[in-house]
Amino acid sequence: PYTKISNHMILQEKGENAIVNWLKDKNYLISYSIITSYGHLPLKASYIDLVNSGSTIRQVNGYRNKAMHHLRKREYQKAASMFLKQIELNPFDKKSIEYLGGGSPMEQVWLKNYDEGVPHSVEYPQKPLFHFLEEAAKKYPDKACTIFKGAKVSYKEMDEISDALAGALADIGVKKGDRVGVFMPNTPQFVMAYYAVLKAGGVVVASNPLYTATEIAHQANDAGIEVMLVMSNFYETIQSARDKTKLKTVIVTNLKETLPALTRVLFTLAVEKKGGHRIEGGLAEGDIWMQDLLAKYKPSDRPRLEIGPDDPCLFQYSGGTTGVPKGAVALHRNIVANSLQISSWMTDLEEGEEVVLMGIPLFHVYGMVAGMNFGFAN
Repeated sequence: PYTKISNHMILQEKGENAIVNWLKDKNYLISYSIITSYGHLPLKASYIDLVNSGSTIRQVNGYRNKAMHHLRKREYQKAASMFLKQIELNPFDKKSIEYLGGGSPMEQVWLKNYDEGVPHSVEYPQKPLFHFLEEAAKKYPDKACTIFKGAKVSYKEMDEISDALAGALADIGVKKGDRVGVFMPNTPQFVMAYYAVLKAGGVVVASNPLYTATEIAHQANDAGIEVMLVMSNFYETIQSARDKTKLKTVIVTNLKETLPALTRVLFTLAVEKKGGHRIEGGLAEGDIWMQDLLAKYKPSDRPRLEIGPDDPCLFQYSGGTTGVPKGAVALHRNIVANSLQISSWMTDLEEGEEVVLMGIPLFHVYGMVAGMNFGFAN
């Protein structure tokens, strides 16, 4: 009874406002999370907070820090018991309070709903995210890492290219913890840039390539980006935003650089200029072509840094549905765990033989983790 709070029960039968009003009427105000959560830990945490957290009760409807009343600990317990009874849960008795307060772990009732063959727990390597690429390059050096318009980049090539590009980033001035922007669609260059930034110790900030200059300026400033890797057809957008940011260096790549030889020729003749991929007049002073960096730097130029599971890996920005996009910080361990969790759920995978069709954007966390990094992990 302590681990099942259904969406229907709270938000439809009782209604959030009905519960809040009932609590106000009884002069018992409770942590907001216990009303809006359906999971197990929020309920446990809220209840323990209610019982043990001193005398200040926080108002439910958003004013969490405003002291409304002062009740003794016994009255807290009474309020919690009445609340739980009101939402059709058994009220906590003394034994239940001790149980939730630090005794044996709660029953993991969700495990019985796992698909057949899905493990109940996963061992997570204490490694940075790019460990997946390095391992794949050792196990399957000649297998295709990316396939784009028929052109293949092997795992060995991707590992070496990202090593060389990491060396270039370090030489440009990227230090451990620096935020580096990636402003590209789904191309092999996105993958190269992504892993190069991580190997250089940087934090990837992948942006929607359809952003306007105003939108990209906000994100660049919010994250503190000074170096950005960009597809050439979006270079003009970056230039339009540049004077409103602290961008120092833009590394530019052209779509044709990873096309098959014949397609590259046809692209140059028929599409490059018309599609806005050709930068007339050349790059601004200080900006660099990615292909020039890859011609100059070698894999051995990669900086040798101590990058661990608790180092920041990613600033992933929300879509901005309810306001300006907000950056969520992910550590290397977070994305490693997420990638392996997705892998573990797919029990019939054959390592080294699967192909992931990337039909969703790599800049989006779904495509990035459930597509790209999941692919590397397998």
